This record gives sequence, C-alpha cells and structure tokens, in this order.
Amino acid sequence: MKSKSKPIGITLGDINGIGPEVTAKALSTSAIKKLGQFIIFGNQLVLKRHLPKSLLNIEYIESPHFNQTKWRLGKPNRVSGQCSLDYLNSAVEFLKKKKISALVTAPVCKEAIAKFQ
Repeated sequence: MKSKSKPIGITLGDINGIGPEVTAKALSTSAIKKLGQFIIFGNQLVLKRHLPKSLLNIEYIESPHFNQTKWRLGKPNRVSGQCSLDYLNSAVEFLKKKKISALVTAPVCKEAIAKFQ
C-alpha cells in the first residue's frame, strides 16, 4: 500500500542500545506497516539485525561516523553517541524542510553523547 503523504521519520537512537530493537519490532507490526513510507535515520545493518525480514517502504539516512567495529550491543560509547546526534540532527533538518510528515525518536544514551561532546 503506497501512501501519498510524506514519509514518517524514525531515528534509531543509540546504535548500541535498545532503540534499534524497539524500532524493528514496531515496524514489523501490520498496523505500523499500513501507515505508509518510512525514513530511518540510522544504519541499515543495525536495524536489519533485529528485523525478521526486509521491509518495503524504508529509506535509510546513515551517519558518516558509523563504525561497525564500534558497534557493541549494550555498550554505549563515543561513536554511538556521535551517531545518535547525527541521526537527530539529520531528522530535524528533514522535518524543518518538510521532507517528512512526523518524527519518532528512539532512546539515546546521554552518557555516550557526553563522551562525544
């Protein structure tokens, strides 16, 4: 089902936290799938780790700072904090430019963001 409205933006939050798992579970429900298209502000590899299968209607805006070797579930770090901020900043820009109709944000780790700052 294609939607004529603008996509909904979703940030993955901290790549080492629970955000990607929560996002994947939400996107796997039929009620959410029916809402239309989505733009994920986050790494495709991270989200797909939690998805049972590929989903249609998803575009990814990734952080240039993502580093697969620093991706450690349950261990927020400087890179995960930097990526969290990249995702939020990109999503807010899309919202300001009206490229997305709404924004949903997954949890970030303030400690990891503080390490980046």
